[in-house]
Amino acid sequence: MNQPKQNLSEWASEFLEERLSQAAATMRKPELVNDLKLKIGDVMNHLPGSAAREVERLLDAARQHAAALADLIHPDNSINTASINASGTLFSGDCGVPSSVAVQHPLMFHATHQNQTARKGVQRALQTVAMKLSGQHALAADSVEAAIVAVAKAERPSVKIVVPRCQAIGLPSGISLPDLLRSAGCEVIEVGTVDGWSVDGLRRELGDDLGHCALVTADRIVDGAVRDPNPDGRPNQIMPELRRLMHVTSYVAPRSLEELVQPCLMTLQEACRDTLLVTGGDGLLGGPPLGILFGENARLQEITQTRDWCWLQADLTSQATMTLAMNSWGDGPAPEGSLLAMLETTHANLTDRAMRLKNRLEQAGYQATVRSDEVEARLWPVGNWTLPSVEIAIQRAADAEESAEEFADRLKRSRPMLLAKSGGETLVIDLRWVAPALDAKLAKTIIGTCESPTEDSATENVAESATT
Repeated sequence: MNQPKQNLSEWASEFLEERLSQAAATMRKPELVNDLKLKIGDVMNHLPGSAAREVERLLDAARQHAAALADLIHPDNSINTASINASGTLFSGDCGVPSSVAVQHPLMFHATHQNQTARKGVQRALQTVAMKLSGQHALAADSVEAAIVAVAKAERPSVKIVVPRCQAIGLPSGISLPDLLRSAGCEVIEVGTVDGWSVDGLRRELGDDLGHCALVTADRIVDGAVRDPNPDGRPNQIMPELRRLMHVTSYVAPRSLEELVQPCLMTLQEACRDTLLVTGGDGLLGGPPLGILFGENARLQEITQTRDWCWLQADLTSQATMTLAMNSWGDGPAPEGSLLAMLETTHANLTDRAMRLKNRLEQAGYQATVRSDEVEARLWPVGNWTLPSVEIAIQRAADAEESAEEFADRLKRSRPMLLAKSGGETLVIDLRWVAPALDAKLAKTIIGTCESPTEDSATENVAESATT
């Protein structure tokens, strides 16, 4: 280590700036930035003051960005608003695996050991459930952004990435798809217009570069539906010279929901038939907010062999949790408390539960109104995918000591996140997104006798709130 300090500074500054810029786009929790700072502490000690301050600036930007994301609450009445599965879940309600199920599962036992044998066991289980649901293998990255960066890093530097302007979507972290690819070191060519693109237009724009390009596409919601911006059909069928690199989507179901959700959603098997598919682990998959890659095993192995995969992949516990969540979509009865169980709950059962909850709240001095006609629960804040639901509108007790604002704030902080919508003095809860076995704890949380539902609440009142 007798190198001149200035030479070390130039190399380290450039390297860290590239890596930290990517990290800022992939980290969604402030504590992860703090962990990164600890891990690179030795490197920072070797930097001169100006370079160290630049690294600190990048870390602060990443931390602020992650903190802003952590405070984000999706609007309207959707599974994101309701944190999917009420209380009793891992990751503070971010996924649909009841902890009462997870703690007893051998997969979670393996994950806590964090050794090579455990890693192989968890990854084997992930591949098994991925093949069952999609017909393809899978990798779990730390986030959707991390999954996209992983695919980009596995490409040859000479390959130019083509992104249609109509599909230059914003990702969960707030960065756009083209900008994230550029931060990963890719040369990005944006083609077409915001309204769509055509094969002939693409050939004209790319010219001689066409044979050195790979196409990245994404689902974009227009007027409540995923619009196909390429009216001429699938690009691989009509442009064999343009390779499809990956497709990014949030709007996909692990299996057919034709009888439950309208309009029909594309399934995993349909979505990853001819390309690498990147989707979020949360939402309908019911897991933590990871980035899941579905594709052919040989292609995924290329990604795992890159030097960047070690910091882009999800930690072992998250992978195990994701596997358990995906397992709930397998054949047979839906596990109690799972997202699928809530989707399958009948409208009559929701109405019955709402009436029992209404009676309990009125006995405590609250005003409650059940809305069961023409009420629809939405799967996402955007898009027109809905299913029948029942809402209960609640006004605080007339003699309550807390104000309406304090009441709303308490419910926002609670687990489950009970506040679906608000209108003046009224708070509205959508029972579609509350696990049936948690009705008793839900009532206690509203009344104030139980500030935060506990992990074992999934076992309470199961018989009274059966989903069939």
